[in-house]
Amino acid sequence: MQRKQPEMSLLHAPQANGGYTTSKREYLTPHMSQWPGIIPLSLITLGVTEHEFFDQMGVYFVGFVGQYGYDRVLSVLGRHMRDFLNGLDNLHEYLKFSYPRMRAPSFICENETRHGLTLHYRSKRRGFVYYTMGQIREVSPPYLPLD
Repeated sequence: MQRKQPEMSLLHAPQANGGYTTSKREYLTPHMSQWPGIIPLSLITLGVTEHEFFDQMGVYFVGFVGQYGYDRVLSVLGRHMRDFLNGLDNLHEYLKFSYPRMRAPSFICENETRHGLTLHYRSKRRGFVYYTMGQIREVSPPYLPLD
């Protein structure tokens, strides 16, 4: 029986200079099938709720991908929060070329006023709403009024 290689994390993704990381350390991410066992243990260890856990994972993810240049990609998605959120569908469509198994969510904005907007988030992946909320909250400061 042939053993399947674990998936590598983004730490081995191509760097801006066209090369690859030269670190002797390897970072492996657990296969998705292992997540159901890892998450409950993480909740107990950290002493947080599932909502808090996924919310903070969303916040962390924004910083993590920012280390690899995706922050620059996010910064050009739109001048206003509505434009940014509507541009996420196009970004996910582009990322499907690099990550063909990705099941991208959909973001649709409506009812925009000076005080906010209504965001319709749709995903085939269950349980990602709090993860997405953390991501949106982390990227939103440039779009929010300072007063």
